[in-house]
Amino acid sequence: MTLTILSDRTIQSLLHTLTRAEILTITASLSRALSEYSANASTTGYASRYQPQRTGITSPAGQLTLFMPFTSHSTVGTKVIGLPPPALSTSTSASTGASASKNAAPKGVVTLLDASGNATGLLNAAELTAFRTSLASMLLFKDRRRTAHIVVFGAGKQALWHIRLALLLRGEEIETVTIVNRSTRRAEELVQTIEGDEQAGSGSGSDSNSKVRFEVLDPLIFGYAQRVEERLARADVVFCCTPAARPLFPARFLVSEEKMRRGCYVTAIGSHSAEMAELDPAIFTTVVNSSSGSAFHPTGGKGGVIVVDSRKSCLLEAGEIIQGGIGAESLVDVGELVALEGEGKEGAREWLESGFVVYKCVGIAVMDAAVASDLLDLARSKGVGVSIPDF
Repeated sequence: MTLTILSDRTIQSLLHTLTRAEILTITASLSRALSEYSANASTTGYASRYQPQRTGITSPAGQLTLFMPFTSHSTVGTKVIGLPPPALSTSTSASTGASASKNAAPKGVVTLLDASGNATGLLNAAELTAFRTSLASMLLFKDRRRTAHIVVFGAGKQALWHIRLALLLRGEEIETVTIVNRSTRRAEELVQTIEGDEQAGSGSGSDSNSKVRFEVLDPLIFGYAQRVEERLARADVVFCCTPAARPLFPARFLVSEEKMRRGCYVTAIGSHSAEMAELDPAIFTTVVNSSSGSAFHPTGGKGGVIVVDSRKSCLLEAGEIIQGGIGAESLVDVGELVALEGEGKEGAREWLESGFVVYKCVGIAVMDAAVASDLLDLARSKGVGVSIPDF
């Protein structure tokens, strides 16, 4: 059996040259994987036996390492990612002038084995993690009716991939992208990267996306909070991509009666523990307690629901859900929604396309399995990566 190794640089090269058709193919694979996961998640013992919760260990030096195993009918593997000790992150940022959060970005590997236990792939996890998380946000974004005005919180890899994929999938309809970040310099660098990005079609050589206007909000300028509120009021899409411990803005900026009625697609993918919350938990409680006609519940319950990548994982790791006291009955897996939409569930399509939809993602290993497998096939078809025969 041949083992294929993909470095971070190789993965970046593959991802940065993906066509819209290739993006949609990988999106379909991710959708199937999440649907399969959700269909089986309610089965007694399924999650603990086949998709166990990730495990974290902290070394004596303070380094946190997460182990995320996954299985499917054809693939077995694990993702191992680590964060440097806080002291190391601080000293590194001080010496380089970079932010600690940037240096603390997850790094690690994804290992794939076939059904017989043969090692088939070893992939760097850095770019892959940002890509697969952003791609999961696109499962619901790609079919939204209104995408003209987008607000993005954050300026790291996750923000970059959310914007890049949004432009690839719906670029002709997007008019403004507003970036909100504590560091204006990093936000401006992100805009420069996107504007020169031929893949997303937002560069000077593209006609389809030449109308997109990028804006950076400077938190040090007087009236910043008012401008954030104004941008959120008109936003069709809000991408939250920061490891924030406290809410990025007050709930009232986003869940006014008018806004709930008009609809918006909101994602929160940065916070991943009970103590963290990018979004004000009041946003979540407002959605699930809503009695307006725009609220949707897939099982006919009262109020609305929060869309999650995994109900089990979010009940344990999503600060907004834990702090808001949201129960399992008010959560629905994105994989379940894909199935509902395919079945023509009454009200589901209308809500997903134009309603007020909040998607919370903490990241589950089946997402890595699906995307890593497709990237491995793509690399082999293009003859890139390092191959070790008879490993």
